[in-house]
Amino acid sequence: MMPGILPYNTPRNIYNLTISLDTIQNDVENSSKKIVNNNGDIVSTEQDVEVLLNMVDGGAQQSNDPVLSGYHGFFLVYNIFQPTSISRMFANYERISLHYKTTPPIVVGALFNSRLQKDTHDICATNFKQVSMWCQSKNIFEQNHFMVSPSENINIVQGFYKLSKHAYLYKLQQVQQDYINQTQGKDTVSCLIQ
Repeated sequence: MMPGILPYNTPRNIYNLTISLDTIQNDVENSSKKIVNNNGDIVSTEQDVEVLLNMVDGGAQQSNDPVLSGYHGFFLVYNIFQPTSISRMFANYERISLHYKTTPPIVVGALFNSRLQKDTHDICATNFKQVSMWCQSKNIFEQNHFMVSPSENINIVQGFYKLSKHAYLYKLQQVQQDYINQTQGKDTVSCLIQ
C-alpha cells in the first residue's frame, strides 16, 4: 500500500505524518498557543499542544476492539464493498462515543480500489448513501465522509489534514477548559489563542 504524507505547518517547523491503512498513532504538535488574561498578560507560555490521531480500519481489522484511550481524533475506514465492514465501523463509533465525555472529531473514509466499475457502482452508491445518512444522524459533517484509496492515493492526505485540524481544535478546547477549571476564581477569565 502506498502511504500518503501529510505536511503539517507550524510557525517553527514542518511536521510530517506518514499514513497507512493500519491502526496508527501519530503526533501533531503546534507551538502557537498562548493563554492570556483580561489585561493581555501572558499567563501560560506552554508551547505545545499534542494531538493524537487514530485510524480504525473496519475492513481489514480482525478484532472489533480498537484501542480508544488518549486520542483526539479518529479516522474510521470501511470497505465500500462489504456491508459487514460498515456495521463494524458503526460499532467502533459507538465504542468511541461511549468512551469519551464528548466525542472527538471523526472523519469517515469509504475504502475502494480499482474494482469500482459499472457493475459495482450501484452497490457502492447504496452503501455510501447508507453511511452518509448515518453520518448525518451522528452530526459528522458531510465533508468529513469521502472516498479514499491508498493504491490510487485518493483523499488519504486530505482526510488526515481535515482530521488533524479538527483534532487540534478539539484538543485546544480541552486544554483551555482545563486551564479555566484550574484558575476558577482567579483573575484569568478569558483564554485567547494567538
